[in-house]
Amino acid sequence: MRKGGLAVVYLFLIIVLLVSVVSASWFSDLWARIIGKTSTDLSQTPSKYTGTSPPPSIEPTPSEPPPSDSGEESSSSGSDTPTPATAQLEEEAEVEATLEITDTCSDSDKRIDFSVYGAIQGSRDNYGYSFEDTCEGNVLVERYCDEDVPRDYRKNCEEEGEDYICLEGSCILSSDRGISCSDSDGGLDSFEVGATSNGAGPSIDYCKDDFSLVEYYCSPNKQVSFSNIACPPDYICRKGKCSVRNFDLSCEDTDEGIDYNNRGEITGVNEEGSFSSKDRCTSYSSESKEKDILLEYYCDENSPNEFSFEIVDCTEKGESCVEGACMSKNDILNFFRNLFGG
Repeated sequence: MRKGGLAVVYLFLIIVLLVSVVSASWFSDLWARIIGKTSTDLSQTPSKYTGTSPPPSIEPTPSEPPPSDSGEESSSSGSDTPTPATAQLEEEAEVEATLEITDTCSDSDKRIDFSVYGAIQGSRDNYGYSFEDTCEGNVLVERYCDEDVPRDYRKNCEEEGEDYICLEGSCILSSDRGISCSDSDGGLDSFEVGATSNGAGPSIDYCKDDFSLVEYYCSPNKQVSFSNIACPPDYICRKGKCSVRNFDLSCEDTDEGIDYNNRGEITGVNEEGSFSSKDRCTSYSSESKEKDILLEYYCDENSPNEFSFEIVDCTEKGESCVEGACMSKNDILNFFRNLFGG
């Protein structure tokens, strides 16, 4: 009886213990539902790592990229807003595009064409330019474009033919424009006087001085041109041509030498050509004194074909310089009486 009672007691305690455990589990689930929490599945909770080596790393899956260090949430609207640095770079790029240098060149006659007047225009290094075909004598300066680079080519129009001339920026036949030129002495001939004309009045050769002349001739482009030509030694220029000198060098003085009181004039021919000078007056101030100066010309005795002059202060003689001579007061009165018939 006593053993049976003990068994009943043990059985009762076991039942109470089981009920307590089940009730605790049911009460825990009920409480979790009341406060909005779910129970933790212990089977899914990783166990504590107790090994001696470092725990294995847990890498994120490709579908779940790690959050950025800045902690900012990425959004499609955020990616469209440029940062200050990006805005500055875009602005600099726009400025560079605006300042980009573009060379251009266009040619009105489209190519190298010697028979047609043309002009080129464009820009280079951001500077505009314009050039036209021109003539330099009978040489044509032809402007053209080498891609976007302006260039020029010089062409002697005579290479196109002996009757071709450069006129108004092109090589043309002179007969096409009715242009002609004639020279009576046949060109550059300094020993014959000639007349040159291309339709206008004739241009006649003439002496520039005693030893050189201006010689007219027809240029290759049928224009009247001229050249200064020096006569050879022992030649002198007379009447538009160089002639053999058939007279001696000389010097003559109308007042026959140095004569301060009479006005004289020297004339003659020397190696530099003919010369002529009259005695004349000049004045200047020196030491607060007005001086009348006479320049007295005369022939040099040592070289009959040369001349010289002497400077004379008429005031030192109590006279004044009048009309190329030193005169006293009476001389001046007589001079004007004779001048006006008094």
